[in-house]
Amino acid sequence: MANTIRLKRASGSDPGASDLVTGELAVRTDTGKLFTKKDDNSVTEIGVTGNAATATKLETARTIAGVSFDGSANISLNNNAITNGAGYITATLTNEQVQDIVGGMVTGNTETGITVTYQDGDGTLDFVVGTLNQDTTGNAATATALETARNIGGVSFDGTGNINLPGVNTSGNQDTSGNAATATALATARTIAGVSFDGTGNISLNNNAITNGAGYITATLTEEQVEDFVGGMVTGNTETGITVTYQDSDGTLDFVVASQTDNNFTDTLKNKLDGIAASATNVTNNNQLTNGAGYITATLTNEQVQDIVGNMVTGNTESGISVTYQDSDGTLDFSVTSQTDNNFTTTLKNKLDGIASGATNVTNTNQLTNGAGFITSADGGNAATLDSLDSTSFLRSDAADSGTGLLSLSGGIAFSDAAKCTAAVSALSDGSTITVDFTSGIHHSVTLGGNRTFGNPSNDGSAVGQSGSIFITQDGTGSRTASFHSDYKFVGGTAPTLSTAANAVDRLDYVIKASGVIHCVVSLDIK
Repeated sequence: MANTIRLKRASGSDPGASDLVTGELAVRTDTGKLFTKKDDNSVTEIGVTGNAATATKLETARTIAGVSFDGSANISLNNNAITNGAGYITATLTNEQVQDIVGGMVTGNTETGITVTYQDGDGTLDFVVGTLNQDTTGNAATATALETARNIGGVSFDGTGNINLPGVNTSGNQDTSGNAATATALATARTIAGVSFDGTGNISLNNNAITNGAGYITATLTEEQVEDFVGGMVTGNTETGITVTYQDSDGTLDFVVASQTDNNFTDTLKNKLDGIAASATNVTNNNQLTNGAGYITATLTNEQVQDIVGNMVTGNTESGISVTYQDSDGTLDFSVTSQTDNNFTTTLKNKLDGIASGATNVTNTNQLTNGAGFITSADGGNAATLDSLDSTSFLRSDAADSGTGLLSLSGGIAFSDAAKCTAAVSALSDGSTITVDFTSGIHHSVTLGGNRTFGNPSNDGSAVGQSGSIFITQDGTGSRTASFHSDYKFVGGTAPTLSTAANAVDRLDYVIKASGVIHCVVSLDIK
């Protein structure tokens, strides 16, 4: 019979340092992983070859854009300038970068009849068509000759006749050195993203994965995205004499210049039309302009102006002043209401502040009017005699009382709302939801018979400013939990976890700041 060798084994978790001695092997029977304890008292997994889903390091470090990477730590790359040995490839273009590139393509260029301005602030392009009132003298669409003859391939040409060029339409040779507009091949082939190109044929590149010799750089902008960026730069902007429309379906821009019926329309003629409304009526009487209902006199006489101003002030509401228009002489009369005492001082005025209209003049200093009659001293006479009145009817001081003394009350103080003001502790009803009525008392207690919720309190709005305590007791079982309505506000915004021991007592101290706002502090396990 073959021998069986069994290693230390377990299932459900990796072995710890306390489970093994140095050099001892252990196997997890559920995963098949093998572990050993090293000299430094750490436990490590052994015998893993090939690719691992949880590998922490590459066996062979790789270079990414010139930076060594073995997986043990993060590396940083300049996303905007990753070298491929020949130049730089922009890996990621932001909206602003695309806008600046397109803006640079149109800003400062030579345009005829149109001005294009790139607004870097909002990333838009403004198109303005120039005034089409140019002087058409000089060059004409049907000119028969050039004012100044030009040389074409060394042959003089003034437009009056055709010319022949050797090597083009007649036999002979032209100097073709240098770059040619119709070259069929490059003198020196170039490499584009690793693909040789000499111009004799098309090449294909994977736009989303251009190798730089170390790995792949993924461009984040598709052709559709670039089209949408550019389309957004011209759509809905302010243009003059031109309409720009982005066709998202085929990724094109449509430019439509407004119709110009007369290219010879001069500034002088244009200025005559400024300010004239559409479909305006031609009027030969310069003093009369039709408004569709009658005539408006364009020139106002002095009398007409005076009447207009007079009507602006006559019959209006004024305080302390009267304004009268004298039509006979075209003047305005201003009359300030009479002031009987111009010497009325601020001091005198202040004496009247706070005195109600129709107040009664009182000469008896012991009497104060309340609007219905007079309030007199309790004995009907001088208030100084109150000390001699029966103390069973009035709260008074005796002869020994002073401003710094104490007021002694033999009978105590009685309150009409005894339930609310008493110091007694009111018992709350235990249930799945515990509702506190803050007008029933200032102190409350409850014993939790299960997991409970302190629900929306009642009458807290009627007890604003009240403070007190709620005593929360665990029953004989303990481990009861409690949650609180949002009206209860705790430090840090989180309700505390109550004590869990059987019969444990926690105290919640509260102050009702406002309706729906109850500030709370909990003291745990009060012994």
